[in-house]
Amino acid sequence: SSGINAEYGDLEGILGIQAYTSVPPPSTVEHKLSRAISTVTLTTDKLLRKKELENTLESLLWEEPTSPLKQSHLVEDGGEMTILRMKGRVHTDTGWFMVQAVRDIYELTPIATPPSGTAPHLIFIGSHLDSQRLQNV
Repeated sequence: SSGINAEYGDLEGILGIQAYTSVPPPSTVEHKLSRAISTVTLTTDKLLRKKELENTLESLLWEEPTSPLKQSHLVEDGGEMTILRMKGRVHTDTGWFMVQAVRDIYELTPIATPPSGTAPHLIFIGSHLDSQRLQNV
């Protein structure tokens, strides 16, 4: 455990996010855990098309570093935006889904409709995350 903290900083900010509680998170939240790793939480009231969501996830997670999409995600210091982990709940044209991703593997699992007032949201964990660019994708 101390090896993880030494390498990535204090992970309590990530582990305490509570992505699956019924209390909606703020619309955009950024946590800086170290200079290397940060989190971004995005919420939306927009109904997503499942196929477009899948295409976006695949583009974010699967594109080669030299592809035009990845080049558009280079941050000002020249570092590449890298998504290490993603989790959350989304509402699509085919129902509600739990989203989980680790590196380039993602899963959409159908879930029951959450309680009223639950906002769809995604939490990204990675390096050089840019909340504005993630919101626009």
